[in-house]
Amino acid sequence: HEYQGQMLTYNAVGIAYSFHQTDTGWVEGPKIIAQDDAPLDHFGSAIQSDGALMLISAPGKSYFSELQNKFVSSAGAIYLFQQTDGLISQVKKITAPMPWEKGKFGYSIALCGDTLVGGQISEITVTNDMPSNTYYGSVYVFHKTETLPTSLHTDIGNQ
Repeated sequence: HEYQGQMLTYNAVGIAYSFHQTDTGWVEGPKIIAQDDAPLDHFGSAIQSDGALMLISAPGKSYFSELQNKFVSSAGAIYLFQQTDGLISQVKKITAPMPWEKGKFGYSIALCGDTLVGGQISEITVTNDMPSNTYYGSVYVFHKTETLPTSLHTDIGNQ
C-alpha cells in the first residue's frame, strides 16, 4: 500500500489517502482522517507504514496538557492506524511525553516493526524548575510492549 498526505485549504486540517496496487494499476482506497481533526493540525504532514501499521503525523495539533495543566498550541501528535481486512482504523493518538508550545511533535516520524520514533523540533530547557530561553529538538523512541499496537511506552527521550 502507498499513502499520501494532503492538507486541505488554508486551515490545514489534513487528510491522508490510501492506494493499493492491482494488476491494472493503482486504486484509491479509504481516505484517512484523525478522529479529533481540527484546523491547523497539519494531519498528513508525514506518513510511515510498516505492514498493517501506519503512522500519520499532525505536528500542528493543539490540546490541553495535563502535565503542564494548560492548553499547548502546536504541541503535535502522531496517530497510529491499523489496517485489517481492508479497513483502516485509528488505534492510538500519541503525544510527546513533554509537550511544549509550538514543539511540533511528529515533525519527523519513523516506523519499523515494533519501534516508533517521533521527532519534536522545539523543546524548552528547564533548569531549577524554571524554563530558559534555550530551545532544542528531541527524539522519542517508543516500543510495543504487547501484541497490540495500543500499548506503546516511551523507551528513550531527550537523547
